[in-house]
Amino acid sequence: KTFGQTITSPSEITVPPKSWPIMPWQEESYNNIESVVNHQMHVLSRELEHLIEPKDLPLTTNVKVITILLKKMISLEQSYVVKVRKSKLRDDTRGSQIIPNYKEAHVHAMNDPVVKMAEASTNELVTKCKELISSLDSYEGITLNTPQSKL
Repeated sequence: KTFGQTITSPSEITVPPKSWPIMPWQEESYNNIESVVNHQMHVLSRELEHLIEPKDLPLTTNVKVITILLKKMISLEQSYVVKVRKSKLRDDTRGSQIIPNYKEAHVHAMNDPVVKMAEASTNELVTKCKELISSLDSYEGITLNTPQSKL
């Protein structure tokens, strides 16, 4: 029926079939590792290009981009741990100045479980990143086919 016409029975109602978008795993390129890696590199280069220093440009390979970003991640994680530790130390200093017997009732920053957890997870991440950087050294001359970005 067209707009403005009266429907007299349910059989006159037609519902168009639903059309769902293609899901990522239905794409032809989903099982093509080269396409997946190229897409991931494109996303990394576009989303994280602000982390790349101007001195690192122009980059000749995507492997260099990954290496630079991994080194940045190491630096950010190590900085995070230092900030967590400083924050807890600051709490310890303030707490002992304000609260009587604070030191006896609270765990010192160096033994605090949150600080220890941050240190452990950062050490693990740094180790994995360094291993990955080391393994990427053998791919130094390889450039993947990725859409051009500012990098």
